[in-house]
Amino acid sequence: MRVRELVFGIARLAGVETPTTVVPAGAAHAFAYATELAARYIAGRPPFLPLENVDIIRFARFLDVSRARRELGLPRTPIERGIEDALAWFRARGRL
Repeated sequence: MRVRELVFGIARLAGVETPTTVVPAGAAHAFAYATELAARYIAGRPPFLPLENVDIIRFARFLDVSRARRELGLPRTPIERGIEDALAWFRARGRL
């Protein structure tokens, strides 16, 4: 699944509009860097947009979880269920 598909799926399940603006990778990286600095040295709280999140999107990796399923017996959970569980977690903590 590509990041774009994931973002649109999250927006649909959260009941919000999908993003319409594409931000260039360099601009996203600069913004994330600035929010990391502000969070660390001024606000004293987690950054609005962590650099790690931008890098995950910029340097997308496709993962194969078949080994985890095979060797650890992990169940295959539909992505919609995972998104719904995550949204419920964020809502319960007042973060959404």
